[in-house]
Amino acid sequence: MSNTIYFKRPPEAIMKKYDLAPDYDDRLGGDLAHIIVMQHVTKERMQNFLNDLAAAK
Repeated sequence: MSNTIYFKRPPEAIMKKYDLAPDYDDRLGGDLAHIIVMQHVTKERMQNFLNDLAAAK
């Protein structure tokens, strides 16, 4: 169990909006980003983030 989530790196605008940390790993597909979800993050904030990610595809 971890509160760190890795995913394919989104466009730069989303990286900046959510202050995402860039990462890179050949084993996981190259350019990645990660977030650390903490207890103070609201469901609304997470839903906004997920909606922005979905719209970016």
